[in-house]
Amino acid sequence: MKRLFFALWPDAAVRSQCEELARRLLKAGDRSVNPGNLHVTLVFLGAVDDALESAMVRAADEMKKLEPVTIHFDELSFWRKPGIICLTSSHPDDKSMILAEHLSTMVSSFDYPIDERSYRPHVTLIRKAKQSVQTKFDPIIWHSNSFCLVESCSAPGGVDYRVIQQWPLLG
Repeated sequence: MKRLFFALWPDAAVRSQCEELARRLLKAGDRSVNPGNLHVTLVFLGAVDDALESAMVRAADEMKKLEPVTIHFDELSFWRKPGIICLTSSHPDDKSMILAEHLSTMVSSFDYPIDERSYRPHVTLIRKAKQSVQTKFDPIIWHSNSFCLVESCSAPGGVDYRVIQQWPLLG
């Protein structure tokens, strides 16, 4: 079984901006997210066997062409229960919402359970956070011309995320 999720993956410039902001936010006891793991989750799957993974890859191959996504991350949010500080958007991009909805519908078509909460694009910057932090920052503009299927792999220092497959967003 693999631990999988669909996501938007950043380009080098966005990754660097997120890494710099996380560095500024880090407090004693907090843990910053490995810059190589920064992403925007579209649909979290969890444990998936090889047959279901193959079926979902084929279904994603067949999805109608969707528009590229641009998200303006202009807010910092503290989510107490998971203990994270993340980038959020005051005006989420409709195209990211549509993409997440299409993927959720596709995953549901396999009678696979998905998170029923409404989708909210975010980028986790800090884990094990105990309190909210605020700082001024220029909005981070996350543009994606593709989405991907990612595997969460256990590693000695935590987890590493590995892109398994990528699909273009051509419009």
